[in-house]
Amino acid sequence: MLKIAVVEDQPETRECLCRYIRQYTAEQGIAAEILPFADGAEIAEGYTPGFDILFMDVEMPQLGGFGAAEKIRAVDPDVVLVFVTSIKLANLDPQSIEFMDADIVKSSAAFTGNAIFPTEVGGKAVGACILVTLV
Repeated sequence: MLKIAVVEDQPETRECLCRYIRQYTAEQGIAAEILPFADGAEIAEGYTPGFDILFMDVEMPQLGGFGAAEKIRAVDPDVVLVFVTSIKLANLDPQSIEFMDADIVKSSAAFTGNAIFPTEVGGKAVGACILVTLV
């Protein structure tokens, strides 16, 4: 069974993402536990490995998705991170997301839509990050 977290501060968007994931997993015959979180701080504080996929908003009041992901990556290098945002790629600051490959972020800045970023921690490739922009 997949264990999936949806981390989004806007209740309507959080429920919509949960609904889409539930629908997709049901259609594909995939057993999944989907847990909602209202902020990056809520999931990052005391995080222990066990999730397969984290869907996270980039901007949240207490701790945004990138900050939460950095803390989570320190203890769980294998979880798949999916960032969901309305921020355009050109507006992303590579220095604020050092756990991603900054060159890929810079070279992808001209694209709209979806982009996939491999991650590194201490020069070691770990898992994958996916940024889904809602434009």
